[in-house]
Amino acid sequence: MGQWIVIQDDDQDRINRLGEIAVERFQTLCGLTPQAAVRSPDAAVWKFPRRLHPGTAIARAESGQGFTTIAGTWWYDGACDEAALQALNTTMQSPENPVPALGKLDGSFGVAACREETGELIAITDRIGTIHLYETRIGSARLVSTSSMVLASLARLDWDLNSVREFLACGTVFGQRSLFQGIRKLEPATIFSWRPGRDVETMRYWEAERVFWDRAEKPGSVEGLGQALRDTIHDFERCYSRPAMDLTGGLDSRAVLGAMLAEDVRFETVVNGDDDHPDVVAANRIASEFGLEHRQQVLASDWQSRWWERTVDALSLCDGEYDVLEYSRVLENHSTLAATFDASINGSGGEFCKGYWWELLYPKVGQTDFDPRKIAAGRFATDGWSDGLLARPFDVSLADWFAHVITEANAGLEQHPNTAQLDNVYLTLRMQRWQGRIASATNRLWPCASPFMFREPMEQALGAPPPVRLRDRMSRNLIEHLDRRLAELPLAQGYPALPLRLGTAPRFWRLGLELGGKVIRKLSGRGQPPPPPRPQQNLAKLLAEDAVRDHLTPPAMQTRELYEPDRLEAFLGEALTGTPRHEAHLGRVLTLEMLARAVRRD
Repeated sequence: MGQWIVIQDDDQDRINRLGEIAVERFQTLCGLTPQAAVRSPDAAVWKFPRRLHPGTAIARAESGQGFTTIAGTWWYDGACDEAALQALNTTMQSPENPVPALGKLDGSFGVAACREETGELIAITDRIGTIHLYETRIGSARLVSTSSMVLASLARLDWDLNSVREFLACGTVFGQRSLFQGIRKLEPATIFSWRPGRDVETMRYWEAERVFWDRAEKPGSVEGLGQALRDTIHDFERCYSRPAMDLTGGLDSRAVLGAMLAEDVRFETVVNGDDDHPDVVAANRIASEFGLEHRQQVLASDWQSRWWERTVDALSLCDGEYDVLEYSRVLENHSTLAATFDASINGSGGEFCKGYWWELLYPKVGQTDFDPRKIAAGRFATDGWSDGLLARPFDVSLADWFAHVITEANAGLEQHPNTAQLDNVYLTLRMQRWQGRIASATNRLWPCASPFMFREPMEQALGAPPPVRLRDRMSRNLIEHLDRRLAELPLAQGYPALPLRLGTAPRFWRLGLELGGKVIRKLSGRGQPPPPPRPQQNLAKLLAEDAVRDHLTPPAMQTRELYEPDRLEAFLGEALTGTPRHEAHLGRVLTLEMLARAVRRD
């Protein structure tokens, strides 16, 4: 499902006026016209299609005024599309508490519903907050939408400078803020209820802390996760006739493939990259060994001629909350796939099996000692270049700011083991905002989801005790459990996906070299080797475009007041030679400028 906006007010004329402007903004900013619109006495909804696979629109109540609509890639009681939307609408229009029935709702979703009899507006976020929903006020009117960019263009709000700082440093925004003051992202796993003349009421329908291993009713296991993935594969099989499965050289997509093979389901697989890329080498070998229908996608030779066009499109898909230069490549790949397939399946969320970032907890893994600043410095405040570029001086360092963000995210979890606290940080910050921003953008194109993000697989992974998950053990044992032959094939790094045991140790000599190199670099104080330089030829050509240079000429920039003038001039002077210090830095500056021009367009 695509995008939507709901406007609630006790003045129908105000709803209609704001609705007309909102429809115009979706057209000019996103290139979308409504599939359908429904009005009730106190609210109205406009539903916009996906770019490439429109999907269903709005389910109406019998009276024709109450409604339910949804965005994302989702299932209700194992069904999808029109039948699932009608069944969900029946639940939402019922006067009964919808929480018990929401256990049937799975995948990535953002629901909006209005009950005609009470004038109640309801929004429901998915368990991680993958599909981003935002809320703001304009006078007495409340607006809830999938697009923060459209809301910002309607409300004409100022920048949230803490969010700008985060975006420039990390390429995304964290917590429940947006890039603009007065627009907030709705919290995950929550039902929001607004009635005329009342404050918002909220109810959590799922709590991650109840499924973490120290509180789970039943510990997660490799066998339980394997079965949950196998069951989820059939949801995809029922709903999509020709999905494409993203296959890389890593563990996560291989586990999804293992579940498919175990269930004798044969989706076509795809890998992106050049022939010599390690992911491509590993994926192509898997496909050959198992006789899969498989394709390798390489950016077309004329990609450069479309890069700026794709970059402009990327802004409307990402709301300016993700680097448009980076997402433009994702957009190109998915647009090509969508011409042949009807959905995309990936292994995102497989990190839940791995105890991701737990290395920052050593030597106190599993204890209650938790240092938010250490996590902030190790995973968020890793690049402070933007603080020197921004005009505003901040009272706290970037690491201290992110420590504050982490502390807020973990409020109430202080008595949990540090592994559970770090899982929550990964879930609510990294997966909700970074991965969720990518998933929200791609779902505006066509259906895109991961089996790991379904409820049962996620709960099995998060509920597994630390010894099961440490050092990728759960992922490796999972793949071996699903298909031993698949586990024996090498990963992108050259060693197999098998668990490391005495009997398999000889196959891991490459891992020994890799770990030895890390130890030597650490002891010598040299740190990690720099990544291989990315080719800058195409970037130089892009930066030669007049439109790009116009966006990055300081006197003409609408974002120029965000920056210290001399440092901005020096940075852009270097960047526009085609050899920027870091392409990501340039992409983020460009993204904010494009966003400013979009939302402030008269």
